[in-house]
Amino acid sequence: MLTVSAKDFGPIIEGTVNLKPLTVFVGPSNTGKSYMATAVHVLVKAFRGRRLLARKRRFWHGREFLTEMDHWAFWGLPDDDSLAEEYVERWARQLDEQGLDPDSLTFLDTPEEIRVHFEQSASSELSRISQTILSHFQYALGEPADLIRKGSSFPVSKVAIERDEPFLAIGVDLINLSKLEQEVDITQVQVIPSPMVLHLDEPIVDHEGVPLTGFEVFYAWASAIGDTILQGLPYESFYLPAARSGITQGYKILAAELVRRFPSIVGQGFYDSTLPGITTEFLGNLIGLDRRMLHHRHSYSDLTESVTFIENSVLQGQINLDESGGLPMPEIAYFPNGKDATQFSLNQTSSMVSELAPLILFLKYLVNPGDLLILEEPESHLHPAAQRQMARGIVRLVNAGVKVLITTHSDYFLNQVNNLLRISFASDRWLKREGFAREDCLKHDDVSAYAFEWDEEEGGSRVRELEIRKDVGIDDEEFGKVVNAQYEETILVERIRPKW
Repeated sequence: MLTVSAKDFGPIIEGTVNLKPLTVFVGPSNTGKSYMATAVHVLVKAFRGRRLLARKRRFWHGREFLTEMDHWAFWGLPDDDSLAEEYVERWARQLDEQGLDPDSLTFLDTPEEIRVHFEQSASSELSRISQTILSHFQYALGEPADLIRKGSSFPVSKVAIERDEPFLAIGVDLINLSKLEQEVDITQVQVIPSPMVLHLDEPIVDHEGVPLTGFEVFYAWASAIGDTILQGLPYESFYLPAARSGITQGYKILAAELVRRFPSIVGQGFYDSTLPGITTEFLGNLIGLDRRMLHHRHSYSDLTESVTFIENSVLQGQINLDESGGLPMPEIAYFPNGKDATQFSLNQTSSMVSELAPLILFLKYLVNPGDLLILEEPESHLHPAAQRQMARGIVRLVNAGVKVLITTHSDYFLNQVNNLLRISFASDRWLKREGFAREDCLKHDDVSAYAFEWDEEEGGSRVRELEIRKDVGIDDEEFGKVVNAQYEETILVERIRPKW
């Protein structure tokens, strides 16, 4: 299980959340939901690109293409390459002579000299990831010193990400920036050398006749260790802030100004100190969209069907990029359902359309199964009936393999999620009769929910895990308190006699 924790961070006194396929944050405004969501986003993004552990070159040898590895960064060879080659070839010969199956070996079975090298390399890489985390926090929220909870007598501001199996932990101290905590367990990694390695009587050589035994073995180890470090982590993280509707409405104006000030930003990462980092990142993703990107994306039918469901049931239309007219950047256009419907630009549509437009575009162009989508207030600008349909769309995204984290203030939305939890026990016949599909069903084990509650005495918020009950779903008494208070007030005001 993947967990993220924060202490004396923003308004948060202390809190830990377990990330599941669907993670829900509820609670009053200014209690730290966005801070925790940002912490999740930053910690996940720090691993972005680490799955490309080494560059590989392909070259022709005889009748087949073989692979040679350029070692760099994490997987650099020890300083004395000749000694490393000697260790590798000696170990490979021992495996061959003893008749051992390389697929049954673990990292602990490797020679000590090689094992020490990779342990040191893994530790160095985790340190680099920790430094990346610090820079990402500065980019997203400002100087680390400004992120420390105000009013704390003895602040120990810290954020951390941890996985239980195989164990991984990275923590950064936002007060003492040099104090980093990182640990990873690679002892049970299976080391699977290329089968070619054991054919030492006919060694694989490059075009200059240099044996590639060491390269092949090192690449096998690097891949296995890298897979272990990244196991269970989302591939990528996308954050859609609560202010996305306004940003999207003014996207062309903002984009034009940013392109004027930073001509090279399109399609690249950029930073504008006048905007919060999350906003800048969101806007940068919008600017970089191009219909040609669709030709390079894998087709995921479940994800495509989920997006279509949201468009048809919530938007009653489609969101696409209009690149006609020779515009310097594509227009975001809304196409209502209907045979003779006319397209509309976002400034001609309702707030609901501009609210959902970036979500649809991100899902069509950027988000893939295995990615994390952080969506603040998915109920914004939606009629209660549309909120219910939106909840179904979110669940369908989860069932299509997208990991979703939402913050919400809507009891309509939460109650619909609870309904979709309960129908997971229904039969296919019942689902069909009542207008549901199996992809609308949400498994209880796939959900975690947390309430952010203000502590008046401590002057900050605490994060409390909400029980996911089989009969009720997400049990949030806070919404119940509001409903009861409103009901009691209604009873009270009904006693007032109107004056005609």
